[in-house]
Amino acid sequence: MLCNAIRQSSRLAQHGRLSRGTSVRCMASAAQAPTYHILSYSYVKDILEKRGPYREAHLAAAQAKADQGLMVMAGAVGSPPEGATFIFRNQSQQDIEAFVQADPYVKNGLVTSWKVSPYTVVVKGQL
Repeated sequence: MLCNAIRQSSRLAQHGRLSRGTSVRCMASAAQAPTYHILSYSYVKDILEKRGPYREAHLAAAQAKADQGLMVMAGAVGSPPEGATFIFRNQSQQDIEAFVQADPYVKNGLVTSWKVSPYTVVVKGQL
């Protein structure tokens, strides 16, 4: 579909009101930029000893979000882990809160605190 600017320039050219060599550009509407949020977890001190029975389900839930294109990446923070960070794409605060409430680590007391923050990407590289 032609945009209004191109249609108008065509009409002007037909009536001799557009000077020769003048160009009019039509830009397609920009796609909505993705939104991002960071979910930060703090873990109990002995997470490595306690996570065993819940780890598979915890990782499966994160992988399901990643497979849907809704999580960019996630991983443990620190060595040994003191927490975790998840980066979500195009998910609402409520969507992320639902993810947290369903997480076996949260349900079983392995997460001592968590926080969701909007994240604005200003520099992006290749993963």
